Amino acid sequence: MTFNLGVSFDGGIECITDPLEFQQRVNNDAIPPIMSYFEPQKRNPSGTSFIASQRKRYERLVLSSTKVAIIGLKVRPFDTHIWNPLARTDAELIYCSGQQAGAEFLEWTKQNRNGKSNKIFGVYFADCFEEICSELEIT
Repeated sequence: MTFNLGVSFDGGIECITDPLEFQQRVNNDAIPPIMSYFEPQKRNPSGTSFIASQRKRYERLVLSSTKVAIIGLKVRPFDTHIWNPLARTDAELIYCSGQQAGAEFLEWTKQNRNGKSNKIFGVYFADCFEEICSELEIT
């Protein structure tokens, strides 16, 4: 079964932790599981209200934070639900996602966070875990 653009479903939320059950439901259920997956138009055919509320919660938390660590996330400006709040926050952004992604993040900050505090770890998470904990004052 397929759904046309604009068709969506809301309902109860169920957490599926078993990967086999999850795959079975993705393959066989008429209504797909609630998830925000890689989809260019950012449509969510099921759990529309839940996903919208989680995005609003994320925005509220990012905008009210003093520091935000971004780990393993490539800058994709069309992911406005992620990057617009990060651009608007006054929080210091701490970015960790390897050298190439770090360069892309630096370019994004020049265009979207001019004059705001940003720190880039041009390595992967395993290589800067202690430094991130220190930046976030996690002991």
